[in-house]
Amino acid sequence: MNNEEQLEHKIHEPSTSSMNNPDCEIIEQKSKYNIQEFSMSKMNESSERENEDSVDFIDDDEQIISAISDGAGGVGLLSSKWSKCIVENFIKKQPTKASIDDWLGEFSHSFSSDKQFNDVFKKTKFRKEGSFASLCGAVINKNSNKIYSISYGDSMLLHFDKDWSLKYRNPNIYLSDFSKFPHLLNWKDIAKSNLTTEENSDFDVEDKLILASDGLAFMLLSIYLLQDTTKKYDQEINLMLEKPDLNHYYFEKLKNSDYKISDVVKDLCSDFETNIKIFYDNNCLTNDDYSFVFIERLS
Repeated sequence: MNNEEQLEHKIHEPSTSSMNNPDCEIIEQKSKYNIQEFSMSKMNESSERENEDSVDFIDDDEQIISAISDGAGGVGLLSSKWSKCIVENFIKKQPTKASIDDWLGEFSHSFSSDKQFNDVFKKTKFRKEGSFASLCGAVINKNSNKIYSISYGDSMLLHFDKDWSLKYRNPNIYLSDFSKFPHLLNWKDIAKSNLTTEENSDFDVEDKLILASDGLAFMLLSIYLLQDTTKKYDQEINLMLEKPDLNHYYFEKLKNSDYKISDVVKDLCSDFETNIKIFYDNNCLTNDDYSFVFIERLS
């Protein structure tokens, strides 16, 4: 398969907004941002297979809205279509932790009732199991430079400061938690607020946001924690080293490398497909669909 055909890439040049008075004096100058988005299918798969991730953003005068949804193909049906539906509806209207079930209810019925199956088995499976996907979304207010982020599942947002120090992650889960089957959004189930995490923070000059689907998020977070010299994450690292699973294997490979998070992100933004393949070939990255959004405040 030629992965180039399966790679989606969207980029905005640094954006500005301004208001001019009749004398052409600038009376408001909003911040500038660099935004890049990528998504590609897993390696060595048929070209007919759909990418089960969905990713998008909008950038207007008032705000930036971005979301990733990772469809779970191992359970239910139509995960790729469901992840796309989640992202499209997040871009239109952003839920909070308190309102996520009401938000889900606004489009889940139309999604499920619109699907027709000639195959009785598939129809029964769809009605019984539904469709599963994560949500990780962020809203940046350009007037206040505040970020609101929300997560349901194991797609992750990472917020770094200008020196690439991690401010927070959303959801705030350990590396070892990536091995567990996550709670995901399903059109047939209630979206529980206690399984939803949200964060409010400032978006300072030269801060960076990364949204990533789970396999890529695990790798990026591992690289950051392993390069940290403060011993702040020693407990989390030791838990990962003691855990005998597939992610432990990738973590050991990353532990024996000298990757730096700033260089890795720069490489991904420069040539996403090539560098994903390098990480995969070096046994540092699981074979999965990969989605990635990078947002940097430039001024």
